[in-house]
Amino acid sequence: MEKNHFDISLARQNFRIVCAETPEYMKKLESAVNSRIEGIRSKYPGMSTMRIVLLAMLDMEDDLFKAKSADGSPAFPEGAAAENEQSEYDDF
Repeated sequence: MEKNHFDISLARQNFRIVCAETPEYMKKLESAVNSRIEGIRSKYPGMSTMRIVLLAMLDMEDDLFKAKSADGSPAFPEGAAAENEQSEYDDF
């Protein structure tokens, strides 16, 4: 599988990411994450970026668990811990 290099900006921070995804897909992810972050930032303008990003992560994970539950797959597989999951991205 071919690896692609992407320069993206998340929460006003620049990153270089290497993964097998397409540029179009990565732009959609970047836009979705930043939209969630900016939505929280607009509600809580004095909040630190770290707290905003953590709230955005919690909100996105909540959506993911609900989506997994809706299709019948377990939202929390037995014996699985989030810290043990591997990222599909090679480099941050």
